[in-house]
Amino acid sequence: MDKNSNDYKKNFSSGLPLVNRNFYFLPSTNVVNAFPNPWHVNDEFQYFNNMVIRVPNAIPIQLNFINEEYDLQADSAIYAAEYSISVPVQNSPPVLYSGNVRFIMTTDINSAWVIYYWEDVAKQGFKSWSELKIEFYL
Repeated sequence: MDKNSNDYKKNFSSGLPLVNRNFYFLPSTNVVNAFPNPWHVNDEFQYFNNMVIRVPNAIPIQLNFINEEYDLQADSAIYAAEYSISVPVQNSPPVLYSGNVRFIMTTDINSAWVIYYWEDVAKQGFKSWSELKIEFYL
């Protein structure tokens, strides 16, 4: 996973004037009550930037998708997959997060795909991406 926070932020809809949709994140149900609501693009940037700062520079964050499904619509695209994320931490084994994700994307005025809806579903026995976001948000 690229550790560039500014590039990461460009993947999400920030609303007008570039895209006519604001970013919305639906966290996994196991943490929905503890999750900051609403979750905006700046919150997404903050969690990712905090994670990049805390992860040892020389060790990559590994993100894998399997069982990918694509559905191209007239004005949007839906991407669904199972994910696993391995996040290295100082002086201990990496922490593994796993679950299912669904992105709904549209194009901005530059015809670049951006995510405006993100749904996270926890996998039994694993921490979810939502939990990763909470852990690195503060």
